[in-house]
Amino acid sequence: MSRDFSIYPELTPSQNKILREIGLTFFSLQGAEKAIQFCVSLVFSDEEATTGQDILSMRDSDRRKTLGQLIKVLQQRAEIQADFKQRINEFVQKRNRFVHGLFNEPEYSLGTEESIAKAHDFLLEFQQDIWNVSEVFMGYNVLFSKVLGVEEQIMNDLPEHGRKHLEQTWDNFSKTMDFKAPVVAEAKRNKRLIL
Repeated sequence: MSRDFSIYPELTPSQNKILREIGLTFFSLQGAEKAIQFCVSLVFSDEEATTGQDILSMRDSDRRKTLGQLIKVLQQRAEIQADFKQRINEFVQKRNRFVHGLFNEPEYSLGTEESIAKAHDFLLEFQQDIWNVSEVFMGYNVLFSKVLGVEEQIMNDLPEHGRKHLEQTWDNFSKTMDFKAPVVAEAKRNKRLIL
């Protein structure tokens, strides 16, 4: 059965613009979630991976977790500075609001210029949060690649903008998380990654 979309009003220029901004935000969010998942699964893993298959299975088990579940796992595995912990929690709340119904709220309905402006402000603030949180996790992922000795190979396989992004991330990297003491002791015994 075909649909007759002509019954709906044309999108205004403002609506077209905000829908593009929603798409960019969603795209950025997916990248941040992948960076978090990778960092929790590998950098702050509580398992020892010795083969590529081990790494893939660790990532598979964490891939099925929600973002909130991944953050809980991270909090079990890592000591997180209080200000970064707060930023992560605010990020998860905004992410859930964005994904699960922000545009169903009357003041963000995209039906008026005012609601579009309010949605735009939310999206710009959220994009900044996405960038800031993602940059921390990507920094740990770059550190992980350096420790494993695969950074150069990864950088060579990236397009120029990808290399520049990771270089910028590394230049701004600062530790906001560390292994919890029992994990570090076990890692030393097993000669695993020590950050």
